[in-house]
Amino acid sequence: MVVKDITSISTALSATYDLRLVVLSLVVAIISSYTALDMAGQVPVTQGTARKLWLSGSAIALGISIWVMHFIAMLAYELPIPITYDIPTTLLSLLVAIAFCGIGLSTASQRPLRWLPLLTGGIFVGLGIITMHFTAMWGMQLGAMPVYNPQFIIFAGAFTIFMSTSALWLAFHASAERIVSSESLGKVGSALFAGVAIDALHYLGMMAVDYYPSIKLLTQGSTGIDRFVLAIATGTASLSILLLASVGSYFGQRLSAKIANAEALKESEERYQKLFDFAPDAYFAIAADGTLKSVNNYAAEYLGYDKQELIGQPALMTVYEADRNWMQEWMESIFREKITSSEVELRKVCKDGSVLWVRERNQLVIDNEGEPIELHAICRDITERKQAEEELLQNAFHDALTGLPNRALFLDRLEQAIQHAKRYQNYLFAVLFLDLDRFKVINDSLGHLLGDKLLVAIASRLQECLRPTDTVARLGGDEFTILLDGIQDASDTIRVAERIEQVLSLPFEIEEQQIFTSASIGIALSATNYDQPEALLRNADIAMYRAKNQGVGRYEIFNPAMYTKAVARLQLETDLRNAIERQEFIVQYQPIISLQTGKITGFEALIRWQHPQYGLQNPDRFIATAEETGMITRLCQWIFYTACYQLCQWQRQLAEAKDLIISINLSGKQFSQPNIVEQIQQVLQQTNLIASHLRLEIVEGVIMEENDSISTKLLQLRDLGVQLSIDDFGIGYSSLARLYHFPINGLKIDRSFVSRIGVEQASAEIVETIITLAHKLNIDVTAEGVETPAQLAYLRTLECEYAQGFFISQSLNAEQVKALLKSNPQW
Repeated sequence: MVVKDITSISTALSATYDLRLVVLSLVVAIISSYTALDMAGQVPVTQGTARKLWLSGSAIALGISIWVMHFIAMLAYELPIPITYDIPTTLLSLLVAIAFCGIGLSTASQRPLRWLPLLTGGIFVGLGIITMHFTAMWGMQLGAMPVYNPQFIIFAGAFTIFMSTSALWLAFHASAERIVSSESLGKVGSALFAGVAIDALHYLGMMAVDYYPSIKLLTQGSTGIDRFVLAIATGTASLSILLLASVGSYFGQRLSAKIANAEALKESEERYQKLFDFAPDAYFAIAADGTLKSVNNYAAEYLGYDKQELIGQPALMTVYEADRNWMQEWMESIFREKITSSEVELRKVCKDGSVLWVRERNQLVIDNEGEPIELHAICRDITERKQAEEELLQNAFHDALTGLPNRALFLDRLEQAIQHAKRYQNYLFAVLFLDLDRFKVINDSLGHLLGDKLLVAIASRLQECLRPTDTVARLGGDEFTILLDGIQDASDTIRVAERIEQVLSLPFEIEEQQIFTSASIGIALSATNYDQPEALLRNADIAMYRAKNQGVGRYEIFNPAMYTKAVARLQLETDLRNAIERQEFIVQYQPIISLQTGKITGFEALIRWQHPQYGLQNPDRFIATAEETGMITRLCQWIFYTACYQLCQWQRQLAEAKDLIISINLSGKQFSQPNIVEQIQQVLQQTNLIASHLRLEIVEGVIMEENDSISTKLLQLRDLGVQLSIDDFGIGYSSLARLYHFPINGLKIDRSFVSRIGVEQASAEIVETIITLAHKLNIDVTAEGVETPAQLAYLRTLECEYAQGFFISQSLNAEQVKALLKSNPQW
């Protein structure tokens, strides 16, 4: 570090850079380095005087590159005091750069190049950059003292040597050729490394120095050349020299290229002859007139011929007939356009007629006048790969089970149909969406293997119902789609749908098992001008669900009202999910009275939805959707806890409530859960409710299924002490005798019968029959839907145990129940 002069000012001068010249310095360094290293590339392939000339020229070019970059960069360097340069020192810096670069390039251009000479060459080139910089800095004349940071200078020098070595490695070392894909890319890369090395040393070196104004130096004056004049003069001269070097490099490379081409052609012919005779691939030599001049042994055996049977014959005789026309054009273009190297995949035909896929690599042989002589072709068998590709393509666009097109291929063909309809106004098509009815039951009862065979059989029947131009696809599971291409009107689609329904109604014989099925079909016509295939498929799906809701084996044609309804249903699902999260549900309680005493014996817990937009919603508005989406489970759990907890609260607060029973509906999905008994037991423990005060109302469809697990769960609930009742009894037309096998405490007659008492004699008779038979089985009966005093009186005459309905009371909230219990009403 230089010690400051006692006459210097303690504050360092502030330096700035002109970014435009900074960028220019980097561009000049890279371009100049490219020229110098390009010339140096001729050194390893020349000898004697030519080698010395190329080495000297490249050393001078690289030295000038370093020198020019330095002074362009110094032009960008701004200090608040004048800067001039000592002419002899400035010229000395140029000579130093040339000398060191000459030693470095001479060392790195040895053949073969080892790592030690490469590192030595990189060190000398790096020292050339470093020495030139600090020699030129020594020649600066200005009224300030430099103060250097030695650690920063060491870092800058090490980085420069590393980048210089990297540049020489890319330019000369054999290992770089295996990494860099082309010679041109290697040259560009080495020029970038060299340019960065030159630029980085300069700017890092300038960052390592601070200038402190010196009164002594300021008063001495300056006799050197102004830095701007020097920069312009040296830049002009240097660019001229570099231009001449580029011209020399261009003509030198052309001369070297001709020599190299001649030698390479000779070596290539010798090497080819050996490969041709002994290689394990099929080799062909094809004359300009398209005849086979020669073939190797493998080629003849590969195609099943003797060599003499092929030589002199047209090369196209070995090409598969479907590929001959384009292959002939391809070969003619190779000779006509003199394409020296090419590659193509085609099919070859053997003597026995079998077909093979080959990848053919072609090399065109050209004479000294530049005219093509013959074409050398190397063929490698790729039949297995092609078969694998075809299999992958099949798997990507076809269903693995049925072999039908899958969703991706179907949507692609549907997109083509949509685009065709836009171009041709009279073109019509239709999409059918099929979903098998009761397939899950078939699959679960007969097994998935039989279910898969049924799907394959169905796919076959669907194809028989269609034209070759139509497309049937399997989307997954038991869903199929059909694209009817080029129909006349909607009646064509209806006829196809009816034909499908008729064909599917016939029994399937699978593994000696007779299976019956049907399909719900949704139809979407192209007349609505769709833009996206997904929209058309969606509307056909919506229509299919409408058909399924109407019953099995039906079809429906999509109309906009269906979409509106589907959107509304989706919005309901969204609102329902949000309602669960926001706790928008409440529980109301409808009294159940004893018809013998007229007093309240319990309440049925009824869920209500306090919708923020539509107000209080009854269960029939959302329960079905909750069951379809699976949200019913969370709702039931919440109702269980809320209702049981509320009854405990009443029992603690009111003496009138100590014997009350809370009735809660148990959905089919809730009952089918494996741990439903444990859930109920946990709620009873959490709320401290006595089990006998809880009555579970189970829909009769669930309890009537032939399932051993149902009986097990009912017995476990009975052992727990919970009362069990059949809800909405009568609408399922179940046998009362079957209830005898279950631990049932009571049943509830559906309101559709009770509310018609006094209106229809048949309803009254049904109610009477149910009550009579239930009493014979010692089962209590609750009549719901009592709306008139006459109905209540009639039920008393039948000795029905319990009743509920609007005549007795509407559903109440918790506070209204408390007030009602305190009033101790009787009916």
